[in-house]
Order: sequence, then C-alpha cells, then structure tokens
Amino acid sequence: MFASLANGWEYARLSYALLWEKKSLCIFPALSVLGCGCVLLGFYAPLVGSEGLQAFFAGLEASDGSGLTPAGYGILFAYYFANYFVVVFFNSALVHCALELMERGETSLASGLSAALARLPQIAGWALLSAGVGVLLRTLEKHERLSGLVAAILGTAWTVLTALAVPVIVAEGVGPLEAFKRSSRAIAKCWGPAVVGNFSLGIAGLLYLFPLLLGGLLFLFLGGRQDPWGSGLPLLAVGGFLFAWALALSSAADVVFRAVLYRYVVGGRLPSHAHDVPLSAAFARK
Repeated sequence: MFASLANGWEYARLSYALLWEKKSLCIFPALSVLGCGCVLLGFYAPLVGSEGLQAFFAGLEASDGSGLTPAGYGILFAYYFANYFVVVFFNSALVHCALELMERGETSLASGLSAALARLPQIAGWALLSAGVGVLLRTLEKHERLSGLVAAILGTAWTVLTALAVPVIVAEGVGPLEAFKRSSRAIAKCWGPAVVGNFSLGIAGLLYLFPLLLGGLLFLFLGGRQDPWGSGLPLLAVGGFLFAWALALSSAADVVFRAVLYRYVVGGRLPSHAHDVPLSAAFARK
C-alpha cells in the first residue's frame, strides 16, 4: 500500500518529464482551447442581439428548474456535446501519444490524431453521455428545491469515476457505458497513486513551470512599464506566450497523468523506458 502511494509522486513527475521530452504534445491542449472557442462562437454568433439569446441566458440563471424551454435544453445539450467532443478528441490524441511514448520511446502528432480519428464513434458516444450528465447536473444545481450540494457531490463523483475513461476508450475501443464501468473499476484499484499523484502533480508543476511563469511575469512587467501598443508590445507578447505555454503544459500533464495511471492499472508497472526519463530531463539541454 505504501509503495503504491509513493508511486503517486513518481507518476506525477513522469507526466511532466514525458511532456518535456516531447514538448510538441502541448499542441493538443492548445487545439482543444481553439476548438472550444470556435464552438462557442458558432453557437453565440447567430444569436447576438436577439431576444432568444437573452431568454436563453435568463433561463440558465433561473432557480426554479423551469427557466429553460425544451428548445433551450436542446441548445444547451448540443453546446455541451460539441465542447465535450472537441476536448475528448484532442485528449484522446494526447493519451495515445503518451501511451506510445511510454511503450516505444517515440511518438508523433500524426499518430495521435490518427488514433483519435479511429475512435470517433466511441468519442462521440462519450461526448453524448457527458453532455447528458452535464445538463442534468446543471438542472440540479439551479433547482430551488434541491441543494447545490447534491449537484456538487454528484459532479465530483462523476469526475472521479470517469478519470480514466478516455485512456480506456483509446486503448480498448469500448463504448461509453463500458468505458464508465472500466474506469470506475480502474480507479478503485489505483486510488492511492491517483490521490497522491493528483496532489503531487501540483508540486511537480511548480518545479517545471516556475521558470516559465517567472519569465512571463518579468516580460509582462517590463512590457507594462513601456508603451503597451509600442515598444512594450513585443515584451507583452513574449510574456503572454510563456503563460500560455505554462497553461498548455499543465493541462497536458493532467491528461498524461491519467494515461500513466491507466498503464499502471493494466500492466501493474510502467514500461522500462518510462523509468529512464529522469526529473532532471526537464531542465536538460536538448
């Protein structure tokens, strides 16, 4: 048990080390954010300035559980589905690359995208299930007769039990319900490394991301002291880029950590190559 708990730090450390070894994988979180932005624009733009948009947002904020019309629930479900589909697609590509990197010591962006495309039906199925759960939780959260605590508890339980659903879908190609079952069973087996690893992921993130965050703050400070639209603009751009890179690394590390946990549950240990990636690799010259 204690060895299993100690592995939590090792898996968190490994998540960042693998990303530092293959920095190009950070493109997947960036593409996910870009895709979600396009989804938001696609849903929002046609309704700008219309009474329908105002009624929709008013319905979302209603606390009596009846604020949204059936059409409003349809729009909300479609929006959730589109967002989940984009996020799960690029997370699937990243998970495949992480698993491939652990197994073979090499991977590519094209390989990840090909793997995600091969799992489109399963990804769509998982997005449908997640969208349904999201709409349900949103309804419970705003219902005046139900405590927001209920929605929070159910939402937390869903997040925990489905933590390994994407790795299961990528590696095993199962449908959404089977992915939920297998993810729940896997989490029960690796709760120790999962809990410690999630905590350790934040500590490892500080070690890995501190130079980027410090550099970003420095450039933003220097740029802010000058003309923001003149000589300070390049400095602000560099600072913004460093912060964006840090966010991409942090987001990608969370996905890679789930792939590492899944590999541990399935194989009982990590591949030999995975242990050859030292913490110092993050700061080694390439």
